[in-house]
Amino acid sequence: MCMKNNPGSVFDVYLPASVHSAEQFSGKFAALPLLQGAGESIMVIDDEAVPRQVTGSMLRSLGYQVSEAESGETAVAMLGHRKVDLLLLDMVMDPGIGGLETCRRILKLHPKQKALIMSGQAEKDDVDEAQRLGVMNFLMKPLGLQQLAAEVHAELKR
Repeated sequence: MCMKNNPGSVFDVYLPASVHSAEQFSGKFAALPLLQGAGESIMVIDDEAVPRQVTGSMLRSLGYQVSEAESGETAVAMLGHRKVDLLLLDMVMDPGIGGLETCRRILKLHPKQKALIMSGQAEKDDVDEAQRLGVMNFLMKPLGLQQLAAEVHAELKR
């Protein structure tokens, strides 16, 4: 593919060919309609903007109402005034309080709050402690749409 932006500028974009057929991928996402949300509210708490926004976009595409918080402190403040159906909580956040302390503070406000934790580099002890507090599953970043849809659906039905 060749695109001309300005006279004299030419950009060539080379995309790798896939060895997989389209049929191989169609079955992988066939279950997504079964995992659609019904407007449930989810808060994504992550100090990194891009993963937070991408996760929020994926959840919106699945039919959820999504709010985003860029820190544990922001999430706790937001949840002081309202409740959400599910938290998606990053475990490692800097600066400020991390995911485990955020979880503890939110559970004081809403003792039966459902939550999933996610991280690319969480400490095992923190994950174990969050699960002891009632968080059921740990999701390794980066998250794929199929995995995210399945885990969120399962946690909301629990």
